[in-house]
Amino acid sequence: MLHAIPRLVNSEERLTDIDGLPPRPQEFPAGCRFAERCPAMTPECLTAYPPRSGADHHFYCIHPVGGAA
Repeated sequence: MLHAIPRLVNSEERLTDIDGLPPRPQEFPAGCRFAERCPAMTPECLTAYPPRSGADHHFYCIHPVGGAA
């Protein structure tokens, strides 16, 4: 998901697509809302709501550096 964030340095660089569609607000899953569309998804992502991370830019992710090893 982090690869889809626009960069200010190279504005001509193409953004990474995120496959699939986001869930409807009435149908949010129990865990991470992006789990089904995330390449770093693990079983934990389907059940646990991700914690808030980051200092200057806040985000919610159980595996913010690329998933479980």
